[in-house]
Amino acid sequence: MTSLLVLLATRHEPWDTIGDLWHPIWLLWWTLIGVPIHAVLKAFLGVLSGNPLAESIGPFGIAIVLLTILIKLIISPIFQYHLTTSRRVQAEQRRIAPQLSP
Repeated sequence: MTSLLVLLATRHEPWDTIGDLWHPIWLLWWTLIGVPIHAVLKAFLGVLSGNPLAESIGPFGIAIVLLTILIKLIISPIFQYHLTTSRRVQAEQRRIAPQLSP
């Protein structure tokens, strides 16, 4: 995070285009999301690179599949909360629907 602040503080070009205005947002996104995903992908590739089965299929493809599964596992509690909340709201709407109709 410190390197992000240093980069933004030492930037000397004028921000005269729309792309330049989005650069700090992109840089923050890349620092928080892109760098960790890249590190995990590199770790998966390092583990799979010596495996003969992975070499025959393609280690990058297997690493992408494993990364996708990992991200799904991380996001699954949020998705489960969304499902339970939407079901609860739907039941509440069914309960009050007769009261709202004339």
